[in-house]
Amino acid sequence: VSTQSTGTYLDTFFRTFDTDDNGVIELDEMASIFTVEEKFHNALKLRKRFTKENFDRVFDSLDKEGTGIMTVKQLPKFVSDLSKTSKQRKLTDKEISNICARLVQIFNYKDFKRTELSLILSSHCPKNIKAKRKTDA
Repeated sequence: VSTQSTGTYLDTFFRTFDTDDNGVIELDEMASIFTVEEKFHNALKLRKRFTKENFDRVFDSLDKEGTGIMTVKQLPKFVSDLSKTSKQRKLTDKEISNICARLVQIFNYKDFKRTELSLILSSHCPKNIKAKRKTDA
């Protein structure tokens, strides 16, 4: 994994768990990390299943307005359609439901940014991620 990819993963991880967006992962936010750690690890296993190209194609087909956002409501169809692109066996409805539940928990019940969802579900890190890091003044 390149230094840039590692930085991108860390930035996404930080933004995901810094729920009040104050630039610090506080104790209550840290506690939420441990409850989803195993589920996050399991979700990351999907990365080898879905290519960046297929991820982009399926995402674009559902992101009609070009917002770069996947809603919680759209997620099951997105994961189902993405599953159909894999050379491996297609995911069952139960597996799709479980994946969606994990992702919703990981993202704290918020809509999904394309770049963050791609980090978890596709085999390549998006090149155009512009991570915003907060610095101490």
